[in-house]
Amino acid sequence: MGTWSRRSVLGSISIVTLAGLAGAGWAKAANGQLSLPGAPMILKRTLRRGLRDGVDIVVQREWTVSFLEQAGGVLVTGRQLSATVDAPPEIAAIAEVERARDTSGMFPIGLTGNGRIAGIGPAEPQSDVAQAVRAAEKLIAGATHAGAEREQALRQLGQIQSVGGSMLDRLPPDLFFPVPADFREVQPVALPDGSQGEFELLYRASADSTGGWLEALDRTVITRLAGSERHSAESWTMRQA
Repeated sequence: MGTWSRRSVLGSISIVTLAGLAGAGWAKAANGQLSLPGAPMILKRTLRRGLRDGVDIVVQREWTVSFLEQAGGVLVTGRQLSATVDAPPEIAAIAEVERARDTSGMFPIGLTGNGRIAGIGPAEPQSDVAQAVRAAEKLIAGATHAGAEREQALRQLGQIQSVGGSMLDRLPPDLFFPVPADFREVQPVALPDGSQGEFELLYRASADSTGGWLEALDRTVITRLAGSERHSAESWTMRQA
């Protein structure tokens, strides 16, 4: 199956799945004004990308964020506090580039009156891993690796890129004020080359019991193809600084 096919199918599933959550969010907002945290919060994201043979690359970031009322909505300001990357030695170049990347430019983030993301800065973390892959490709291309070692490294890069277009590449639209939900969806897929696949989506979100802002949000995509299974997942949490 080509990369284009995987991306297209995942994109279609994510649009349909999140549409239901969007409607629930609007209904909730109509009942009253958002309650905002009165002090800075710590936003944390853990992104796990499945490679092959059960090996993962894990990117973890933390930001300090503050919420300010503005006409018609909310402005979320913030800056990155830390970044850690756990990756196999074969792709150490990816880990180093990703670890050094500062995503503070994603702020400020504008929210609508119902708490959904309306605008974001140019450094949205959608390119976690993807940006690092491109940089690492240049490093590998210019390195003096033996042929077999270089070929293996490029295969690893290709495997990471194959999940680059999944639903985890963009911020959840209701990230800061999620609609509490817990659901699972499985969709079989007939691919253009005649093979069969399956995509499973898992979503769970919880909100602070007093303010309604993010407590925890988890999204997982499981890809099953040709007898193999690959997991990609992200977890978001927010706590008092």
